[in-house]
Amino acid sequence: MVSFDDGIDPESDEQDSSFKRVSIADVFSNPPEPQSYIWGERIPFDALTLLAAHGGTGKSLFAMQLAAHTSSGRSFLGLETEKIKTLFFSAEDSTNTIRRRYAAICGADGINPAEVERNLIVLDATDAPCLFHEVITTGVRKGEPTEHYAELKYLIETEGVGFLIVDNASDSFGANPIDRQAVTKFIRALVRLVRDAGGAVLLLSHVNKVTARNSNKQTDSEGYADSAAWHNAARSRLFLNVVGNNGNLSLEHVKNNYGKKQPPLKLAFRIDGSSLQAIDTEQNGESEANSAAANAMCRMWHREPILKMIHEFYMRGENISVSPNSPSTNVYSMLKTESTYPAGLIKAECLAVVRDCQREGLIISETYKKPDRHNAERWALTDKGLQFIGLPVPKAEQVMETSEEVAPEENIAEAENI
Repeated sequence: MVSFDDGIDPESDEQDSSFKRVSIADVFSNPPEPQSYIWGERIPFDALTLLAAHGGTGKSLFAMQLAAHTSSGRSFLGLETEKIKTLFFSAEDSTNTIRRRYAAICGADGINPAEVERNLIVLDATDAPCLFHEVITTGVRKGEPTEHYAELKYLIETEGVGFLIVDNASDSFGANPIDRQAVTKFIRALVRLVRDAGGAVLLLSHVNKVTARNSNKQTDSEGYADSAAWHNAARSRLFLNVVGNNGNLSLEHVKNNYGKKQPPLKLAFRIDGSSLQAIDTEQNGESEANSAAANAMCRMWHREPILKMIHEFYMRGENISVSPNSPSTNVYSMLKTESTYPAGLIKAECLAVVRDCQREGLIISETYKKPDRHNAERWALTDKGLQFIGLPVPKAEQVMETSEEVAPEENIAEAENI
C-alpha cells in the first residue's frame, strides 16, 4: 500500500498520470456510442483488424478492392461500407502491379478510378516498407517505430485518413515476430495513426509455415501468422482460405472483441481474375466450360507468387531445376513449404503455372555449371518476368555472371518434359 510519505501527492494533477480514469456512473443516462464498423460488422472502428491468408490466396486483391469501395462509399461483396478517406500502404506490390490491379478492379466493379482516387491514397512502399524495427539501446533490445512510420503519420494527419490498410506485416514489421511486447507495441502504434480520426486499421499477414504446409487440409481454423501474439493483440481477425478444389474462397470472421462474430462469406474470383465476388453457396452446378475457365484464371492468379519465389531462390543461389522429375529440386518440391506458396496448389497445377509462365516468356531455362562442372538447367526470370512482378530490369553492366557460357547445342531443354 502506498502512503503519503512515499512522495506521491494524491491531489496532484491527473494529467501527470500515465493512465486515464474512466467514468461509468452515467453509462445509463449518457450512454456511449455503439460500436461502429467500416465494412459489414467485420472491420471495427478504433481498432486493428488482422487479415491472415495463405500466400497467393488473394488477400492483397481483397484489400485493394475493399479500399476502392470504402473510398467511394459503395457496398462490397453485398455488405455496406462506410465512406471514408482510405490509405493503402503497399509494402509488397510495386507501382506497375498496383496500377494493373486497380485497372482490373475498377473495370470489373464499374467504378470510375478518378472518383476512387479522390478519397484513396495508394503508396508504393516497396523501397521503404519497414514501419517498426528492433534497436539496441545500452545493451537492451527493444522495438520502436522507424522514420518511415513518422513520415506515414504526418501524411495521415495532413490528409485526414481514417482507414489505413497495411500490406503486409512481414514487410512492415522488422522486429522479432514472436516477441509479444514488440508485436503489441507495433499494433498499437498502427492504431494510433488513425485514432484521432476515430478510424481503423486492416493489417494483412501470411499464415505461419505449419498452416501453410497443411494448406486446405489444415485443421487450424484460426489462421495464425508467426505466433499467437499477433492474434491476441488484434481486436478483430479475418481469415481468407481456399475451400474445395475449384479455387473458391471463404472469409472467416474468427475474432471480434466488440461484438458478435459474423458468418463466413463465400467468395470466388471473377473468371478474368480481375476481382472477387460473393457467391451463393447453394449454386454448385458450374458447367464444365466455367470450371475450365475458373481453373485457367486461378493459374493466372498464381503466376505472381510463383514467379516471386523463383526469383528469390535464384538470387540466393538456390537453383530450381527445370525438370519436374528432379526429386528435391523441382519447382514444386522447392517452393511448396514457403509461407507465400498458394494454398492447395498441388504439383500438377504448380507445373501448369510454370508452363504458362514459360509460354508467356516470363521465365526461361538457363544453363549453368554445377560444382562438379557438369551442365544443368535452372529457372530464371526474363526481363518481362521481372517487370511482371514489379522489379526493375537490370542494366547490361549490372547483370551478374552466374555461370559460364555453354554452346547452344549443349542446352538441354528439360523444360519440355514438364
